[in-house]
Amino acid sequence: MNNKPTNAREPWVFGARKDRHRGIEVDNDGQLLTVAQAIVKGGLDWLVELRDPITNDEDSVEAPDWRQVVKVEDILKDGELVREMRTLGMVKGRYRILQNRDAFSFFDRATLEGAAVIKAVGHMDHGRLVWAVAQRPGTMEIAPGDVIHQNMVLITAHDGSHAARVMFSPYRPKTGTMLGVKSHMRMRTEVGVRHTKSIDEKMLDLHNVIAAESDYFERWRAALVGTEEKKGFKQNIVTNDQVKRVVSGLFPAQKKLDEDGNKLEVISSRARNARALILERIETQAKAAKEAYKEAGQDAPNGTTQLDIFLGVSEYIDKDKSTRNSGNNWVASTFGTGASMRQKAFDLISGL
Repeated sequence: MNNKPTNAREPWVFGARKDRHRGIEVDNDGQLLTVAQAIVKGGLDWLVELRDPITNDEDSVEAPDWRQVVKVEDILKDGELVREMRTLGMVKGRYRILQNRDAFSFFDRATLEGAAVIKAVGHMDHGRLVWAVAQRPGTMEIAPGDVIHQNMVLITAHDGSHAARVMFSPYRPKTGTMLGVKSHMRMRTEVGVRHTKSIDEKMLDLHNVIAAESDYFERWRAALVGTEEKKGFKQNIVTNDQVKRVVSGLFPAQKKLDEDGNKLEVISSRARNARALILERIETQAKAAKEAYKEAGQDAPNGTTQLDIFLGVSEYIDKDKSTRNSGNNWVASTFGTGASMRQKAFDLISGL
């Protein structure tokens, strides 16, 4: 059984032009990039158009209130430019097109002033959703040499599903792991962004995003690292039974009835394998933390901590949890089921 944890990986670069999801790091030799520059370097400088839907169906019914959102991209094939088009969605007639470079333009003030740096850009579902990852300069240390970066994921949709928004997603570069949760009642995890021609309102959007992000990370720091008044995950030692309680809560047994009508708890092979992988990740994390403290000449926690559990679960989500399509772990971890599982782990650990 080969379930040993994998090495750290680069989380941003996955997929290819033909794939459903695509992401790439952007770098400008240390120089700050505007959003528009980052989008060009990441190959997201295609355009979106509104068109009337067409059909060859003789029994088709007119839909005058609906328009077709079409992605228009010039691709270099065999030395020639070929125009490719793809339908991204259907929207109501009043829908307003917002090009990729315009969707996040409100954020340029932050990048130019050094308040954040664009690290990566990409798309999901062939361009229905477009994202950019920005990193703020502030960090927090969870163990000697092991820091958490303050990342934000800027998102816009071209299928009418939602307006632009900014998600807060802590990032652990040592292992290439995202740590954000999908939502949490005690921490605001995202902010909606209005698109307007008013400079004053654009700056208000930026101010609201940065203020909310700062508040989020201060609460995140208090939960993980603790404060003078209250211990965080980092200081709280857990027992083996508590570790197993969290892991079992993530993949609970199914309740069934036997032939006599008696209640039974049945653990599926999928749940059993997932539990084993997570427990191994937690053990590896706890050992790595102790080694880091030892190398730094500091006293290590006397046992496995709540933080070890949370980081172990996050490693499982990012590197072991199966996804439908190859290369989609980062997508699921950031936007989907992985973020929900990380939130559930956060709540279970907080309840120990």
